[in-house]
Amino acid sequence: MQPTLFDRPLKPKIGPLARLVWDEKRGEWQPVLRESGQRILKEFIDLYPEPILVLSTAYRGTWNQIVARGDDHFEECKLAAYLGATIAATKFDPRRGVKFVTYAAAHIRAKCQRTNMRRAGEPDSLIPVDAVRDLDGGTTAGWDSLGVSSKEDGEREVWRTHLRRDIQQALLAVPIRQRRIFCHWYGLLGYDQLTLRQIGVIEGISRERVRQLCNLATERLRPLLRKLVD
Repeated sequence: MQPTLFDRPLKPKIGPLARLVWDEKRGEWQPVLRESGQRILKEFIDLYPEPILVLSTAYRGTWNQIVARGDDHFEECKLAAYLGATIAATKFDPRRGVKFVTYAAAHIRAKCQRTNMRRAGEPDSLIPVDAVRDLDGGTTAGWDSLGVSSKEDGEREVWRTHLRRDIQQALLAVPIRQRRIFCHWYGLLGYDQLTLRQIGVIEGISRERVRQLCNLATERLRPLLRKLVD
């Protein structure tokens, strides 16, 4: 039974190429592509049988990050790219004058970068603990693993690593959408640095709304970052 006006959840935003259908099992609205939406998605898949390949030309930096992380990560991002292309089709509005390939590429990159961000939080992205201990003890055994040639440079890298980890912890206190926008705006934690307009395309909101959410995230993080500096 479809919920009444007072107890049903808010409908997600979609474009004219999709419609919303109530899912009884999940208890939520689900976007379903209209015939025109299915057609435009099929044309994109015909052009890019593996949607992730669009990044190799549209966003070379993100593509290089994905390839550098190995086959397992690449396969994970391939699945994320299919999801990004489908979501793009449900939100795409051809009346805005943007090509679907461009719009889909932005959504695919966003999905893949969220996967990159999860990987960036894994222990192997940080400086080895043994290297930190060696530096703290005044020896040079850990310097080679850091790619530095002096104690001063090594200590700087250790500080950067701990700071990055502390910032990751601080960002957990920020709502996920504000977190994504903040990381996109400042180019943090595996996210490419984007303009307000580019972030707005990915998130489906206006440039001014992106600015507001970024400011909210900054206000939330300010006291936490102040503690790190102190």
